[in-house]
Amino acid sequence: MTHTIQYDMGLRLWVLSDPTGQIIHTYFSRTSALQDRAVRRIIDGGGLLRVRNADGTFVATEAMTSARAVPLSAPTVSEALPLVYA
Repeated sequence: MTHTIQYDMGLRLWVLSDPTGQIIHTYFSRTSALQDRAVRRIIDGGGLLRVRNADGTFVATEAMTSARAVPLSAPTVSEALPLVYA
């Protein structure tokens, strides 16, 4: 079964969809989606995960077949620091 992660412009969230197109989960970032337990279960269970880019192309599914292959990055300074309004 192939699941898809893509950015939903209307919701302004990343969404995980099942093979029928039904939204299963929503995420604030692509990184948090790729680190989620539900996504890991899909990958570890032998399912295929596609990550759809804004231009309509997909990340190679070979890179998504192993949990170890999913690129996980540390948060940047701007992501780690709280927003301060002056």
